[in-house]
Amino acid sequence: MEDAKSDALVAANLSGNLDELLCIEYPANVQNVDKAMAMLGGEKSVARAHYSSTSLALSFRPDDVFCVPATSQKEKVAGLVMKVKRKRKKGNSGWERCETEIVGVVGSKYVFTGMADFQVLSPFSGAYRPDGKISCLLYVCYLTVDCVAVLHDGSLMNDSLPAFLPPNHFTKRDRPLEYSYQTQAHPFRLPADMGGKRILPPKAPSPLMSVEYMDPTVPSAPAVDITDEIRTEHLYFGPLDELFGECPVWTKSALASEVKVTYPTFRNSMPLVSYYFTNGPWKMAFIRFGYDPRKRKDAKIYQMFELRAPRNIDLKSVPHQKDNARSFRSATLTHSDARDVVYSHHYHSNVLPTARTTYYRLCDIKNDEMQQIIHSNDGNEVSCTEEDGWCQAGTYEKLRTMFNDFMLAKAKELNAVIT
Repeated sequence: MEDAKSDALVAANLSGNLDELLCIEYPANVQNVDKAMAMLGGEKSVARAHYSSTSLALSFRPDDVFCVPATSQKEKVAGLVMKVKRKRKKGNSGWERCETEIVGVVGSKYVFTGMADFQVLSPFSGAYRPDGKISCLLYVCYLTVDCVAVLHDGSLMNDSLPAFLPPNHFTKRDRPLEYSYQTQAHPFRLPADMGGKRILPPKAPSPLMSVEYMDPTVPSAPAVDITDEIRTEHLYFGPLDELFGECPVWTKSALASEVKVTYPTFRNSMPLVSYYFTNGPWKMAFIRFGYDPRKRKDAKIYQMFELRAPRNIDLKSVPHQKDNARSFRSATLTHSDARDVVYSHHYHSNVLPTARTTYYRLCDIKNDEMQQIIHSNDGNEVSCTEEDGWCQAGTYEKLRTMFNDFMLAKAKELNAVIT
């Protein structure tokens, strides 16, 4: 019975025109409403912020021009303000009766979620000194209507007037946030006066041994002793050791086609059988320990060539070719006979590469015209250079020109997009 009366009372209140109210979650225990409104700037400031949908500021010292206010953001809510009267009968029966009245509807509220810890305390007790002069330059801008004219006058500057101009903002964020300090988590750029180059964070050290072209010697053994336990843990150590015994220089794709697995599968075994050059003609190639290609003329066929597809050819627009170069991983999924697959470590002029940048050994280039250029100085090799290795000077430029001509002709034949 009582529930029915309450529902009827609520329905009667909702049927009328209710006032729309604004809620402010005040970040303090309000005991004096007038002082609380003064800290918000008065009713005009609250109304201005409400109707213009701007942030509402709260100054803990409204009479102090140096006070840094706390700001709040306006949020949409759906709530009611209710007035509840509770009446208790005389005696100790404990029975009580409540009367409710809906005062208004709350459609939005201001919430102070930011910190107000950054405050400036003025060294002056007020705007004026005991002699009647203004205490600091900030009060000139605050109290004077035409402060620009006063500043241009210059008389205040001659009076040794302290400026005391605090910064407008003390922090970029006024909310606490999680922050894990790292010395250099992401790449950054140096200032323009220092070159403006992009600095990358240092890479983790690799167990694979590396040398530069100008280093006098090459590693003759791995950094760790190869024991029977290591041979057992690294399943591909045996096959890789046999391959490097047959050929001293290999590429990733060539090894993958021989081992019949992808490179990440046997990557951990590579530091036990090979090293690599960071620059020079054999860059990006794995070389057997103790083998120095700079001292062997027959190492010319193992030099690396970086094939860069022209930017005006859209490789994604090339239609699928049955005999196109493909990675060994995709080949093993569709072909049982590996001899029928043209592996990606071989270059054929009648197909286009599948990647924008590809590395080939000179012996893996299956083109007679290019092989004639490579072997044009056979028997007459004089010295090994960092640019062309044991090849004749200018060999790489000639090969790159022929590569571009072959790829453009094949792209036109396949109706690829050329810009």
